Amino acid sequence: MAPTEVRLTQMTDEQFDEWRSEHERSYAETLSSRYGLTAEEAQRLAQNEVRTALPGGRVTPGMHVLNVTHGDDVVGTLWWGAHSSRPRTAYVYDIVIRPTHRGRGFGRATMIAAENEARTSGADSLGLSVTVSNDAARRLYDSLGFVAASLSMTKSIGRQHGR
Repeated sequence: MAPTEVRLTQMTDEQFDEWRSEHERSYAETLSSRYGLTAEEAQRLAQNEVRTALPGGRVTPGMHVLNVTHGDDVVGTLWWGAHSSRPRTAYVYDIVIRPTHRGRGFGRATMIAAENEARTSGADSLGLSVTVSNDAARRLYDSLGFVAASLSMTKSIGRQHGR
């Protein structure tokens, strides 16, 4: 299969607002299922974390929330930027390829484009996090040369009533 070409393009304010709303919703679902938070707790935490990371919205210095385009079609989104605690490391905070475009090489092309942009910006490494259960993404990242740098583990221990 020939490589799929993508461009990373700026979002409009309206596109950014739609992306942020969907990202916060999706992130809240992850927080709720992973950490046992109520839907309301997870939504508040997701909104707080996203707004803290992107205080200037789509024009937050050092952050890039972009459309992934193929021809005239927006096939996904990418959020990457400087890593807060590691100098010269860029970080992919979020990559989403729309379901109707998955399995066609857009994820790979997006990661290669992110790598090129990060390198151009002066980064010498690119990091990301992926859930253990996301087999397709893990295979993609492995094939692109990413290696595990740490392992975060969680155990549900339930809540004791009255404490």
